[in-house]
Formats: sequence, C-alpha cells, structure tokens
Amino acid sequence: MKFLFLTYCFLMPAMVSAQTARYYNWSGFPLEIYETPSVKAKTLEKIPVGQAVKIIPGSNDPAYTIYLSYYGDTTSPKKEVADEINNAGSFYPLKTSWVKVAGKQATGYTLQGFLSRIPYKRLRKDNEADNYVEIPVAAALRTFFGKPVFYRKQELEKETKEEIHFVEQYRFAGGVTYNALQQYVEKDGPGGEEHRIFLPNASLHEAVLFLLEITNASAFRSEGKKTVNKIKSRYDFFSWWYQPNQYDEKGNNVKDKNRVDFEYYAEGGSSSASFVKKNGGIEIIYAYGGC
Repeated sequence: MKFLFLTYCFLMPAMVSAQTARYYNWSGFPLEIYETPSVKAKTLEKIPVGQAVKIIPGSNDPAYTIYLSYYGDTTSPKKEVADEINNAGSFYPLKTSWVKVAGKQATGYTLQGFLSRIPYKRLRKDNEADNYVEIPVAAALRTFFGKPVFYRKQELEKETKEEIHFVEQYRFAGGVTYNALQQYVEKDGPGGEEHRIFLPNASLHEAVLFLLEITNASAFRSEGKKTVNKIKSRYDFFSWWYQPNQYDEKGNNVKDKNRVDFEYYAEGGSSSASFVKKNGGIEIIYAYGGC
C-alpha cells in the first residue's frame, strides 16, 4: 500500500501537468473562444495576445485548414509568362484542428493553429514608430530563450578585402539552435543571408508563427487587403508563395515529405522560407538577398 501511495504521489504531478498544459495566443489578435467548434458560433471570450489558455484533452474535435499565401492573397496560380516575374503561386494548406480550451472566464473552442507552447514575449513597443525597427534574429531569440549557452563566429573565405563572409552559431537552453550565414560583396552591397533556427518539440504551425513574429511580418501588409482565410490572424502576414516543386543542389526534382518550401521573387532580389521536420522539432530556414 505504501508503494502504491508513493507511486501515486510521484505520477500525479506529471499527470496534472499534462492535463493542464499552457498554450499561448500567438495569433496576433485577440483569440476568440467559441461556444462550438465553428467560426459562426457565439463568442464566449476573447483572450488577449500572449495570454495563456489550457487545452482540455480527450475530445475528438473537427479538423480545420489555414491557407498560407502571399499576405493572404486570394489570387489563383497562373502559368509562367515569358520575361515577366509571376508571383502568383499555390496556397499551402496548413492542417490544424479545433480544440477545447479553458480561458479565464469561459470554456469553449478555438483553433490549435493559433496557439503555441512557447511563452509569448513582445519584441517591440506598442507604437507606430517602433513597428518598423528591425530587430536582429539573435536579439529576438535572446528575448524568448535567454542568453545563449554557446556562441562562435567563424570568418569564411573572401575574394576581396571588402567582402563580408562569415557564419555565426548560437545554442540556447532547451536545445534551441541558431546558425546565421552572411555574404555580401561589401558593406551595404549586393549579397544575402541565410538564417537557420531549430525549435525542438515544435509543430509546423508553431514554427510558422514564430518566424512571422521575429521578422515583424505584421508591419508590411496593406490595410483592408482581402485574405483567403476566414479568421483574421498573423498568418495573413505570411509573405511567400508555396513551392510544391522541390529541387536538390544539382537541380533534380525531388520530394521531401518532411520539408515545406516557400519563395517570393521581386525585381532585384528574392526571399524564401522553408520548414523542415527533423529530430523531433522544426528547423526554420529563412533567407533573402539581391543586388
């Protein structure tokens, strides 16, 4: 009997913790808790950005799809036009589901795709002037995960004295890693950067929301622009088109089910975002460059 009591005492905290896991509102807007799992249902409560809810496990809730396109663009994909940049691309169906949650005032349903286990922390002050201030990725990661436990900078081969070419490596507590590669012909000259962030135990939607937050995506979308999604959220600030065709380093067409690629092209430059499922988490690969 004593053994059973001790076992119960040790297991009970873990069981309670699993049942009351906190998830944070990363939607970018007040999170609506609905009476039933439907966007047409009555709203019972609105959870402010960054505040937590508790997911109630055990319910078999219906699936829901959030579409990722360029700033929520509803434009249909078009065929390639010779000598013209055609950015209309495919929508990516980000699969999520309704979940039953407990807020401060009510219990109801919301979309799991708006929630993250990463505690939300505001990177910028709530004023218009600060909205356009660029925060380095490393500084943003320090805000969320604290001081890195490891850091190394390595200069890489250069063709000229003016060239900038180096890689930085960071490791944070909890297994979060960050590698940054920069290569420019000269300061403020043509070139590009690649940023790789690994989030352990993260889902795809958590990684997408995280990238949109640290890149300040919400500052660059036109007001009143229509969106392909029914519920307004941070996903409407996604700034890439889905690339269903994948290629390896040799240009061969491949299909990696653990990787999702997005790109956007503009005159004089381009940017891309990829999400790779690996080692029980998601690696974010964010790159941009141009003339």
